[in-house]
Formats: sequence, structure tokens, C-alpha cells
Amino acid sequence: MSYHDKVIITGGTDRLIHMSNPDDGELLKTLSGHMSPVTAVVRQHKLIVSADRDGMIMLWSAEGGSEPVESIQAHEKQINDLAISGGRFFTASSDMLIKEWELVTLRCVRVLQGHVNEVTGVRCTARYLVTCSKDSSVRLWWWGSEDELVEQRRR
Repeated sequence: MSYHDKVIITGGTDRLIHMSNPDDGELLKTLSGHMSPVTAVVRQHKLIVSADRDGMIMLWSAEGGSEPVESIQAHEKQINDLAISGGRFFTASSDMLIKEWELVTLRCVRVLQGHVNEVTGVRCTARYLVTCSKDSSVRLWWWGSEDELVEQRRR
């Protein structure tokens, strides 16, 4: 679920993404294209990124039609969470990986490894990336020199 610019965006087991008015619940738009349940959705400005159980990510125009602008097989297993910041977004997957993507091109620019079980959550700020996993760890990563992500702390 995502809330942006007075629109609630949800995805679910029906494989659809619904955009609704939070004031009256009116369905504004339905996006279709996923072949498996939608597990995460985020929005930044006019772009929406969604993920599903098959490891697919799809890029949508919030103001465009109901079909995806682009899609790509991002992971071998389910994507559990998405986070977005600036011109990039991150995927957290059951394949134990976190991947960083360019928002507009869907190009993978970095793969983070370290968790030893499914990565269940990801959040980001301008300075940090925080990930959590079924391995009972929370990892804090920071952007070091030359934009390198360095693992700083693990619990």
C-alpha cells in the first residue's frame, strides 16, 4: 500500500493495483499486468513501481493508461518489499538479496548480500538503507565514498 498526493494505491491477491480516493473510497483507476499476487507498491511523483510473488517489477505512469510502461524479472523468488528514494528504488526478496534499481530505466545498479534468510523489509533515506530479514537481523547500510553501500551495523 502507498499513499501519495491524496491517492491510496493498493495491490493484492487479485493481481491488480487499485488507485482510490481516501475521502470517499471511490476507485479512480485499476492497473493490470501482474500474473501473480502483488506484494508491494510505491509511488514517487508520477511513477508507480509494483512487485509480485514471481519476482517481477513493473513500472507504471500514475497519470497514464492501465498497462505497465515497463516490466522486468527482478528476482528469482518473491519480492517482499519496495522502498523508493530520489531516482532509485530498492527491492527486498525471498532470495536473500536486496537490489538497487534506476527508477526510469529499471536497470539494476547494485546487489546487496549479507542476510542468510528471506529479506522481508527495506526502507531508505538520503544517507541510509535499513533491511530486515527472517534471519532475525536488521542491517543498516550507508552510502560511503563513491556512493558505495557499506554495511554499518547488524543486530
